[in-house]
Amino acid sequence: MNRAVQDVISLPMDEFLELTSDAVVSLDHKMNIAVFNSAAERLFEYTSEEVMGKPLDLLLPEESRAAHPRKIEGFRAEAETARPMSLRSTISTISKTGRKLTLCISIHRHSVGSAHHFTALCRDLSTNIEISKVLEYSEARLARAQAIAILGNWEWNITTGELAWTNEIYNIFGLRPQEFEATYEAFLKTIHPDDRQRVSNAVNDTVENDTPYSIVHRIICPDGKEKVVQELGEVLRDEDGRPLRMDGIVQDITKDWQTREALVQATRKARKADEAKSMFLASMSHELRTPLNAILGFAQILRADIRNPLSAEQVEHCDYIIEGGDHLLKLVNRTLDLAKIDAGQLDLSLDEVHANEVVEDCVAMTTPLGRSRQISVIDEFSYGPSVNLHTDHLRFNQIMVNLIANGIKYNKDQGSVTIAGHRTGDGFLHLSVTDTGIGIAEEDRAEMFQMFHRIKLTDQPAVEGSGIGLATTKILVENLSGRIGFESEVGTGSTFWIELPLVSNEQTITRETTSDHTTDPG
Repeated sequence: MNRAVQDVISLPMDEFLELTSDAVVSLDHKMNIAVFNSAAERLFEYTSEEVMGKPLDLLLPEESRAAHPRKIEGFRAEAETARPMSLRSTISTISKTGRKLTLCISIHRHSVGSAHHFTALCRDLSTNIEISKVLEYSEARLARAQAIAILGNWEWNITTGELAWTNEIYNIFGLRPQEFEATYEAFLKTIHPDDRQRVSNAVNDTVENDTPYSIVHRIICPDGKEKVVQELGEVLRDEDGRPLRMDGIVQDITKDWQTREALVQATRKARKADEAKSMFLASMSHELRTPLNAILGFAQILRADIRNPLSAEQVEHCDYIIEGGDHLLKLVNRTLDLAKIDAGQLDLSLDEVHANEVVEDCVAMTTPLGRSRQISVIDEFSYGPSVNLHTDHLRFNQIMVNLIANGIKYNKDQGSVTIAGHRTGDGFLHLSVTDTGIGIAEEDRAEMFQMFHRIKLTDQPAVEGSGIGLATTKILVENLSGRIGFESEVGTGSTFWIELPLVSNEQTITRETTSDHTTDPG
């Protein structure tokens, strides 16, 4: 006999009982507790002195006490001397502090004289049950999360070709686990024929070269429905780098894919429509400018004909033709600018531009606009220190005319528009156009530079315009690497300002100044 076994057999029974980690509870022929080892004390939280000679009911919950004697009698009547009770039912007990315990119990019958005694070996299953519950809850939560995300995970045994799928993958593919043999070959058959080779190549590339597995492809469900899925995966290898298995996820992205595709199609249609609109505007603008220039030219010739002078009434009619033609020509030119901007064809000719002269010309050009309402245009910039800009002469002129004309249009009768400027510390010229007009309401400010936005006037006549002047001005300023903004106070007026880059290492040129910086509309 093995020496270790002999040593164990030779141990006294009391010492042997203390060696086992299982709780040992023995009952005498009266069903009172006769043996209660240390493991039982730890499990039931009683000392042996507290339970010795007491009935077993002490360790049983109240609802189990009535049925327990019948179980013991049934076991006593049978021939077997040992029985794992928990195979037939869950055994519940209770500790001294009222903690309910679920036990795995093996009960043994043995004779002491003419009486039958029973000994139970008890192992606490409560912790295992709690762990199982936690695992079950965790698995249920994972399954719910996968169902919400329409996402499942898979494992592919590269050696055997077997696949392990979570339930959600079966749902995505429209398959039933009992009807589908999950293998790599069977998976490939579910893929849309046009995508199958691409998926196979991606898998091989991942297995052979460790390339990240990330692919979007179509699948065909048994009912013929087509879906789009995204897959991600990686390969697990042994110490020698041989591929063992591949783990990954698959997600149904059909709805997102359809949304993206619809958006792409809508974007393409919108782009084509926008291109068609720009081409139409550009074409129409050119077509309109030609007859307009002819009308204006002939009207001016008629008015200036010395040999055949017109009557006063005819001169007035010619003036109406010229004024209306000029107005239409400006609208056509603005429309052409918009068409060029939309088409990304805005031509810029950057050069050294003398800002003072441009502003002076713009003031002279716009001053007549305010004569009928006695609005003064005050030039505080042109006759100051000379400033050279690195910009486009034509576009700079257009910007200033727009700002000054706007200041006149939205001004009060007998008001003023003041142009001022100074150099900034970061190499820009800051030019401001300040009016004494109606100001801009809070609700209009966020959209001041939006195309076709116009201020709603309540207490003065409507102002002519299409609502594209400021929007165009902003685009032009930004294309010239500049900045634009405004400040306003309702009822007091507004200041629109721009900042355009100065010529590098600009030399200051002093211009002759005059005491009168005001251009009076007369």
